Amino acid sequence: MDTAKTPAERAEWKRQKEMHLQFVFIERVLLNERELLAEVDSRRMHITMDGWDSMKTVVPNYRDHQPELAGMYKYFLKTKLSGALVEAWKLIMMRTFPWINTGANLACTVMVHALSLYQKDHPIEGLPTAADVLVDGGPENINHTLIGTMGWLVTKDVFQTVSTYRLPVGHTHNRLDQRFQKPSLWFHGEDAHEAATPDEWKRQVYPNTEHQANDQTLNMLPRTKSRIVSDT
Repeated sequence: MDTAKTPAERAEWKRQKEMHLQFVFIERVLLNERELLAEVDSRRMHITMDGWDSMKTVVPNYRDHQPELAGMYKYFLKTKLSGALVEAWKLIMMRTFPWINTGANLACTVMVHALSLYQKDHPIEGLPTAADVLVDGGPENINHTLIGTMGWLVTKDVFQTVSTYRLPVGHTHNRLDQRFQKPSLWFHGEDAHEAATPDEWKRQVYPNTEHQANDQTLNMLPRTKSRIVSDT
């Protein structure tokens, strides 16, 4: 809008914006129709694949943004939270360990695992014949691995048809994003360890063991009040 100098340019910018918003609205309507169809038609399944922002699941995990750590996150333990939401059934969520590579293989593994659990949960009905898969626009979803996995599901007669699609850029919020709020409360809620120093954090995480803050990474952490998550 700032580059539009003349009334004609501003009018053209406004027209393009209205067209874009109309396109986004239509895509949202189609998404709602697919989700509703999966709820009422036993022959169809709707799967939403997405992953939580990995910077929200690093360990140690601070409640607030720490600008002092801009060059230090590479030393943190990086975990990944990926999910597959099967409409009208349940959400399957997997958290990986730092040594597990993220990407399309992980996203597809989570989805196939969800299909396996669904099949066990429906031993008589089995899987539907058609699947609609909503993916995020990141590189771990839009690539040959994902497309190849969908083709493999068809060739193995898991589904007769599989359709993949994504929402417009900048408008990718979906139902799975809302479900990530629960682990977010766990990571940053009352159950998180609260500490002002690395030594205090170690005493809370390992209450029965004496630990000294000799680790270079922990020693470099800023001396500010933070919430740090532990699996223990």
